[in-house]
Amino acid sequence: MNMKFYKIKLRSLPEIIFAHAYKTSDYRRTATVMRSFLEISYVIEGHIELISQHGRTIIPQGCSHCDLYSYPSVTIIDRQHQHCTVGIKMEYDFEVIDEREVLSLWRDSFTNKVTLSDTVIAAEFITDPRFSDRIRDRINDVIRLFALGTHESLLAATSQVFSILSCITEAAVNIASGDVSYSDIAYCAKASAYISKNADRQITVKEIADEVNISVGHLSRMFRFVTGDSIIQYVNKTKVERAKGLILSGLRTGEISEMLGITDEKYFCRMFKKYAGVTVSQYRKSGR
Repeated sequence: MNMKFYKIKLRSLPEIIFAHAYKTSDYRRTATVMRSFLEISYVIEGHIELISQHGRTIIPQGCSHCDLYSYPSVTIIDRQHQHCTVGIKMEYDFEVIDEREVLSLWRDSFTNKVTLSDTVIAAEFITDPRFSDRIRDRINDVIRLFALGTHESLLAATSQVFSILSCITEAAVNIASGDVSYSDIAYCAKASAYISKNADRQITVKEIADEVNISVGHLSRMFRFVTGDSIIQYVNKTKVERAKGLILSGLRTGEISEMLGITDEKYFCRMFKKYAGVTVSQYRKSGR
């Protein structure tokens, strides 16, 4: 069975409806469609069997699962079973996407074409303990904080929910990327942040590799795979995006070039046209 992925666009802040651990040896639940509800679970013991119009899915022990309640389903547990879970009420839109679209979203987030701050990418279930164990621990944190019931503890519990959703996205990207490890993705994210922070000066690939503490060759290969760009292309695109705001602020082209660590104004103009698709003067006149 091919893994299904969901792109979940958040439309409101999450409200925790329940958070608890559950243990049973005989359980059957029929779920109806609930478009404003999301449940995140971790299977401590046994397994969960989900049956819907899309088929039968087994969530084994040690795995986490994100249920959107997007279609009627039946949950069956017919032996000793234990799980911990968090139920969340919030407005969201979702669509089913494939592995290619997962990676495309992730790459676009690096190049600022999209932001994932209000988007969760979720795999049907997560087997990798690097992610599922983190989700389990965060769920247990939510259970503990939710039970306290104070204003401060509920705020802290909501913060943990966002941490869970972030981990779910990381896991989905890792699953979709196949041969690329989570550590490689993390290295690329760190490199991207370093480039963004230092876009106002000249930076080299070696400098970036030294910052993230891996070899130039390894970082270059992984960065191109994850973002779709070479490191140099990404640096230049970052500078061009930074330049757009400076252009509209009224600064002269030479001043902008110097502010981005580019000493050759003509080179900057060529680079801007290459990545922006228009000349500096055309962009300035358009007032985008």
